Amino acid sequence: MTFQPAPAYYPDLFSIGAHDLRYVERLGSSTIGTSTAWVSGLAVYVPFMLDVQATIYEFWWMNGTGTTAHNVDFGIYREDFTKVQSLGSTAGGTSASVVIATTTWTNLSLDPGTYYMAFVDDSTRFISTTADFAGLHQVAGVVEQTGLSSTLPDPMVPVAYTRDFLPHFGMNLRSEALA
Repeated sequence: MTFQPAPAYYPDLFSIGAHDLRYVERLGSSTIGTSTAWVSGLAVYVPFMLDVQATIYEFWWMNGTGTTAHNVDFGIYREDFTKVQSLGSTAGGTSASVVIATTTWTNLSLDPGTYYMAFVDDSTRFISTTADFAGLHQVAGVVEQTGLSSTLPDPMVPVAYTRDFLPHFGMNLRSEALA
């Protein structure tokens, strides 16, 4: 009898989100689905890990209540804080309380490794977030940068995340569009 190694395992990844328990350790949350007034020019960088090569087809986020026009940008950064790719300033839509997906993101293939996914909004529009305990996201490695417009910088210059909320956003790893 000859030895047969197990076949390679490629999980059926659909999405990686800022609150995805497979990629970002979360100790607990008090309220999910809170609508929080965003801090204009605040970028959030959430760490994630890939064990296998994956392609990012689009980003998604959830607008909160209200219909204020706003612009957003999404991106991927390496551990050394250099940008891999970003969407660029994009109209964020005015629909309230809906999941919105990017339609102009250029497919990006990422090798296994550790990265940051990034989100910035240029307004004080309400965004769907969690209402968590102070320090929760800092422990998970989330960092922030303030004073930006509607585009992400290269490189990012992060500081400790000081918020008690985190926006609902993430990446679609399936070629079928979310919206």
